[in-house]
Amino acid sequence: MIHSGHNSFSKDKPVPGMIRDTEAIINNLRKINPEVRILLAQVIPAGKLPKYSYIPELNQELATLATRLLQEGVRITLVNQADGFDWKVDTVKDKVHPNAAGAKKMSDKWMAALLPALGHPKILAYEQLRLWHGAAPGLAAKLSPEKDLPQGRVFHVSVPTLDVYRPHRANGVTLIICSGGGYKKLASGPLGLGAVDEFLEDGYTVCSLKYRLSPPSANVVKDAWMDGARAVRLVRSRAREWKIDPERIGMIGFSAGSNMILNLACKHDRGDPNAKDPLARLSGHPNFMVLAALWLNKQNKVTDWAIHPQLPPTLILSASDDLTAPTQDTEEMAKAFRKAQVPVQLEIYDRGGHMAFNFPSPKAADWPQRFRKWIKQLNVATKR
Repeated sequence: MIHSGHNSFSKDKPVPGMIRDTEAIINNLRKINPEVRILLAQVIPAGKLPKYSYIPELNQELATLATRLLQEGVRITLVNQADGFDWKVDTVKDKVHPNAAGAKKMSDKWMAALLPALGHPKILAYEQLRLWHGAAPGLAAKLSPEKDLPQGRVFHVSVPTLDVYRPHRANGVTLIICSGGGYKKLASGPLGLGAVDEFLEDGYTVCSLKYRLSPPSANVVKDAWMDGARAVRLVRSRAREWKIDPERIGMIGFSAGSNMILNLACKHDRGDPNAKDPLARLSGHPNFMVLAALWLNKQNKVTDWAIHPQLPPTLILSASDDLTAPTQDTEEMAKAFRKAQVPVQLEIYDRGGHMAFNFPSPKAADWPQRFRKWIKQLNVATKR
């Protein structure tokens, strides 16, 4: 793993020397072990200017170097540490070195490269993708820095992302995992990785969505479902590359994640064929959805939802002792689905509470098996 240190001045035009020295390091490593796997990072940006204004040029030349060495048979992977790193919020006071949020972003990028490089038995490839080019729509001017807590929980999300885990043998179906947390926090880590351990071996492509939260969002329900639709579009746009079916993309939500998915599905967003953004031309509508511990939020009555016949086939999971998302609400929701002639299956468990279906150790332990049985009987390619 090479994230090369440097402390030159832009006026010295140091990039050619840095590239020369980086290649020398790689060549020395290969003399020791010709089969060594090199992870070469592009450098994080800095706000200490003009001293470090050469970094964009350096990163471009690092990419050129990696491409050339790859063509020469070197086992090298370029790790883009620059993309998504904002020195204004991701560095300490010196505007150069990463703070806790910046370090987390960097470690996520290293993990993206390390998992396939280390030969994870289930993961062919992993990558983290930003949903939006630049700032997300409607983003406030002043942002609170994203905060991470143990066990993968995160607060203050303003840069939504999609963690993509691809299996060795894809079955064509993609699962977008949408964690809960009341739109104020997100348990993206445990649920995303738990779903990978559960479903990747079956050939599912598993994606973990990190959608916007409040704060900083001023309209978090809308922002979150827009992120959900964007994630569906992004997956569809990569269908050929990932060897998946663009009409077999499902979303699995937990609590607020289920709320977000249902909001998205009710919008029936099929894309705008005249949009300038190619992604916006694609449908943001999932082909099926799993609503676990469906939390209604402020939409307290089923009649507050625009349930329509074009909703995708749905599996609803509920626990009778769930006080946050009562089974009575899910039963009424299933009834509304049936009235609209939407294929729906309701599975009610006696115990487990609001966290009954959460990974990594769901109390309703057999729900993934029930899901597999349901999806096997389901024609998820049916367009609704």
